[in-house]
Amino acid sequence: MKKITSTIIALVVTSVLSAQVFDIESSIAYKKPHKNSTSEVVLASPYGCFTYSYLKNVFLDNQKEITITKYDQTLSAFETKRFTLPKLDLRAADLDKVIELDNKLVFISNSMSKKKGIRNIYAQVFDGETSTVSDTKIIASYTIESYSKSGQIEVNVSENKQQIVVLANMPFVKKTKQKIKVWTFDTNLEKIWEASYDLSLDSERAHNQDLHISNDGAVYLVKRYKYNSKKAVSLLITISKDTIAETVLSQANFFVRNTAFTNLGLEHLITGFYYTGKVPNVDNNSDKGNETSGVFMYNISSEKLIGKHDFRVDNKPVKGLNSVAPIFTHVFGEDIYIVGEKQTSSSKFKPGNSAEVDYLYNHGPTIAINMDINGTLKDMQLLNNKNTYKNELSERASVSVLPFDNGLRLFYNNSTLRIASFYKREEEMTTWKTPEKEFDDDEIRATPVMTLLPKSLRRVNNYNLIYFVSTNADLFWINKMTW
Repeated sequence: MKKITSTIIALVVTSVLSAQVFDIESSIAYKKPHKNSTSEVVLASPYGCFTYSYLKNVFLDNQKEITITKYDQTLSAFETKRFTLPKLDLRAADLDKVIELDNKLVFISNSMSKKKGIRNIYAQVFDGETSTVSDTKIIASYTIESYSKSGQIEVNVSENKQQIVVLANMPFVKKTKQKIKVWTFDTNLEKIWEASYDLSLDSERAHNQDLHISNDGAVYLVKRYKYNSKKAVSLLITISKDTIAETVLSQANFFVRNTAFTNLGLEHLITGFYYTGKVPNVDNNSDKGNETSGVFMYNISSEKLIGKHDFRVDNKPVKGLNSVAPIFTHVFGEDIYIVGEKQTSSSKFKPGNSAEVDYLYNHGPTIAINMDINGTLKDMQLLNNKNTYKNELSERASVSVLPFDNGLRLFYNNSTLRIASFYKREEEMTTWKTPEKEFDDDEIRATPVMTLLPKSLRRVNNYNLIYFVSTNADLFWINKMTW
């Protein structure tokens, strides 16, 4: 096993800046079974971790396999479990979400049958202690007319991982109102409640929305309705077993873009990004992306927009933050941190007379915002990590954010692994901190240059220990970082 040590400007204990040494150990290199398969670290502990991988965008729908590999604390792989997603007739289910619980993984998927006129939502549970997979359980279902009229499914989990929500938008029907079905479950996948409601909005084929659930089980749906038109409206829909309520969020020159949810004691907050203008255009497949103007905070309990701040850094407007998505929110005492990243995509035919298509994924810049719980802006900082990745290399994109005792760490790629810091001193926020130097030349010669897979990164609770996947060309490593 080879070891890499890099010195990076990092922790502040008081107001004095000191250097932090991150020590990285790497496993034996391995290759993926398919270049388009993706791997993520899960169930991390001081004694090792697991990875799960699956192949996205499988065009042959007869079988979709999940592979789970167990690593010990020396990063040696010693156990592998494979299972397939369930089928309805001959159609294999699509993976919707993987929920990580205490030593368990819940795989939520769905499949549909035109012949039977039904769409099923499934759950399969992997137990980390026994390395076994439960029998498939149908946790929800509804009727459909065809594959093109099958509705839309959203799945989410509460911050404390105690509540799971599934929402289905019913299939489009002309001259009717939108219909939804909602199911909530506990961690044993026992149903807590279910409900069906009609909304005030006209039926649509596709839905621009965010689904949230609080730690105490309140369900919220943020709807962006008729964007691209002068009839555009942003709605917050509060859903329970017996009631539903719609609240208009949009105002003159204020339209909600992507949102996140924050539990603040007994209060619930919606945070995210907004657009200032008359018509909030939507283009989901464009290098330019959708115009975004700033960050907001809405208190659901008081039904008030308590914070609204245009993008400005060093008293200058920030441009180029279209299609910003919230990738992280965290509460430190009376401070709320929101990290957003510009995310756009496009496609084009490969050069020559080819019918093959290249998919381009643009990530960055990244912006970190600090507001207090009253919505007052305390600081806003920009990380210029803009990059474009093609096809399967998109797994190297994005930023992973982890909370530390004294602030945040942002892990990303820029030639090699970088760690930036965004944290608060006693009275004021610091600026971004970047590595004092790259890996020593001798270490680069000894070990392949590391490229991080940001979405793979997991920290072990209450330990100075992080696991992640790295890559170089077609080789991959499981790594652990300590300090």
